[in-house]
Amino acid sequence: MNYSLQDIADIVGGKLLSTNCNKQIQTIYIDTRQIALPENALFVAIETPKNDGHRYLKNAYEKGVKCFLVQYIPDNTNFEDACFIIVKNTIRALQRLAHYHRSQFNIPVIGITGSNGKTIVKEWLYFLLKDYFTICRSPKSFNSQIGVPLSVLNLNSSHTLAIIEAGISDPNEMEYLQSIIQPTIGIFTHFGSAHSENFESDEEKLNEKLKLFQSSKINIVQRFQNKFLQDKNFPINYKCISELEKDYFFVEKINKYTLSTSISVRIDNEFFQFAIPFIDDASIKNAITCLACIYVLDKTILPKLLNKFLELPPISLRLEIKKGKYQAILISDYYNSDIDSFEIAMSYFHQYPETPKVLILSDFDQIKNTDEIYSNALKIIHQYHLKQSIFIGEEWKEYLHKISVPYAHYLTTADFIEQVASYSDIFFKSVVLIKGARKFEFEKIAQYLELKSHDTILEINIPSLWHNLMYYKNLIGKQVQMMCMIKASGYGSGSIELAYALQRFGVDYLAVAYADEGVELRQAKVSLPIMVMLPEKQAFQDIIQHQLEPEIYSFEILNVFVEELKKQGINRYPVHIKFDTGMHRLGFLPDETPELINYLTSCSNIVVKSIFSHFAASESDLHKDYTLHQIQLFKDISTQVEQALNYKVIKHICNSAAIKRFPEGHFDMVRIGIGMYGISDDAEEQKQLQNVLKLKTKVEQIKHLKKGESVGYSRSVILSRDSKIAVIPVGYADGFFRKLGNGKFMVKFKDNFISTIGNVCMDMSFLDVTDVEVTVGDEIIIFNTYDDIKRMAETCGTIPYEILTSISQRVKRVYVYE
Repeated sequence: MNYSLQDIADIVGGKLLSTNCNKQIQTIYIDTRQIALPENALFVAIETPKNDGHRYLKNAYEKGVKCFLVQYIPDNTNFEDACFIIVKNTIRALQRLAHYHRSQFNIPVIGITGSNGKTIVKEWLYFLLKDYFTICRSPKSFNSQIGVPLSVLNLNSSHTLAIIEAGISDPNEMEYLQSIIQPTIGIFTHFGSAHSENFESDEEKLNEKLKLFQSSKINIVQRFQNKFLQDKNFPINYKCISELEKDYFFVEKINKYTLSTSISVRIDNEFFQFAIPFIDDASIKNAITCLACIYVLDKTILPKLLNKFLELPPISLRLEIKKGKYQAILISDYYNSDIDSFEIAMSYFHQYPETPKVLILSDFDQIKNTDEIYSNALKIIHQYHLKQSIFIGEEWKEYLHKISVPYAHYLTTADFIEQVASYSDIFFKSVVLIKGARKFEFEKIAQYLELKSHDTILEINIPSLWHNLMYYKNLIGKQVQMMCMIKASGYGSGSIELAYALQRFGVDYLAVAYADEGVELRQAKVSLPIMVMLPEKQAFQDIIQHQLEPEIYSFEILNVFVEELKKQGINRYPVHIKFDTGMHRLGFLPDETPELINYLTSCSNIVVKSIFSHFAASESDLHKDYTLHQIQLFKDISTQVEQALNYKVIKHICNSAAIKRFPEGHFDMVRIGIGMYGISDDAEEQKQLQNVLKLKTKVEQIKHLKKGESVGYSRSVILSRDSKIAVIPVGYADGFFRKLGNGKFMVKFKDNFISTIGNVCMDMSFLDVTDVEVTVGDEIIIFNTYDDIKRMAETCGTIPYEILTSISQRVKRVYVYE
């Protein structure tokens, strides 16, 4: 989106109070914690029964936002150069803006509603169609009165299809969502009991949901095995899915196997057979709904997609599957507890046919026909051979006499947690479904039963990171841009949070190794330009979809990418051209420059955003002349290309090590990688940098061993004295290499250095703490200075870069902002 403040005030019918503010609004925030790009942002103060966004105006202003959509201006809100649009209701104003924005696009829009399955159908449609359309879709489960307008406002001119979901829980809500989404194709995924408490009848709730489809051209209704919907007569533009031959989408045959399901569907005398990697009923219905939608959207592509149904990914929503204590598997779903979501959750037991099953279930949520719901729940329960069932809540008391499986009953979650340890033998090697209404706080049960997260933590100090960036910024000056490398999960520190911090600092570019890293950042709402250094051909669709910018290093990759752009009808897509000036890894060779210039000057599908190269040994005095040769060669090539293109391009060659040593190589931009973490080969520069990373763990156990006993695998150490040995939960699977064992490396405890002892194990290591007062739970520092990291690297015969990038993703990342 791109609207002036006056445009927005006119669209929403608000009053603009401005100090001559001429900003173009490109981003909307409703949560100050998400503010990353304040320059062209509008903060909308949402007022709800639980919170009031007007309380956070000052916070938004301090983060750089100058434009606000509000219902009132709180007292003591004296913001210099701030602009306010005042409206009666900010939620309705946001919806009016989204309605206007949607009206600017003439593309197919799929609107999805239903009691369950909306998000899964949306995500599966995206997975199936992303190679054929540029798709705007609702983030996560953004289907509310606030989430829908935020979703629609993401539409831009590159999109050729939108998939938006709509959820309601009260009468008269859908008309607002319909006017925002304005679907051309409607999908009704499932009709059940979820969110029924505010409706007088199923009929009233159904009619409210169907308001979404009042102007759509064609609508798909999933009524497979749903008697209530099968008894309804829908208008002619409604196409139903069911096991009834009269319906347009006739489900002819379903065959379930151990890990997959084969499905046959007849559509208007055409037969389609496909398979999915799931066996639960909900997934089967959702997959058929996707098939039906693709058929009405563009049936010519459906035969090409049938095999792709077998690749449908599992979608993590509120139901999560995790490892638990006692070698158990936990299936957790404690967002709501209606009979339909309960049946869906129970169906996951089918994935574990040979594993004992345990159910923990709360009372159902806000229901009217109580006897019917609990009777249906018992029918579902009795279909499974449960090892144990545990019921929590007042209402279950009335139905305990009807339960014919082993059970226990507790009135409250707290009562059960007091006794949970006594069930260890029940949970052992079982699959445990934890299903409850939100008010029962079943997350406390899950927290107890989950296999605890790693006690080894990597701390990332953001203020130190910013200090280092400012050091380099002072070296390059205001005119030279900064590109920050966050490949390899941000040198081990985690890409997304790091990208947020870099945005807040104000860097100009990010670079990642692979497209999926860039996609992850885009999905996390990182909006900085992102260069992809290894753009694999199969990832071009994702690169274009998420507005990533590929590095082009050969004619082969250039030709394939341009062909994809032509296929999508895209011109002037930004790319980065890499030349090989002496590293001899990737890049066009100097003698390929004339041919490349001919290609670039005759191709309208791409625009060169930057030209760059890579130093081979910029940190080395020994190879200084070689580095200077690379700089001159790059200067000659880039000048030649820029003159031929007849427009300005960004030129960059310097990495962290070269910024101080070779100012003549700064050009238009520098690339900062390991330097921003406070690591430099230059001793003087190292004094100016602050360490960003701290790897720490805790003592797990202490053993008092006698002289002559051994420690760890292979008995590599035989104790020469009575000793005290500490076990720490970090091993070579975490990046603590085996070469660090047997006394070759020292960790830190308070003011003491402590030697390793014995071989490093996969998940654990040993420390000799005989002469140190250490207890279980004490903090052990593996590294928190550059010298520590350098010692580790030297001990392992490698470089600091490898030490940092080898830290396992199972090590918890914690970001420190003070």
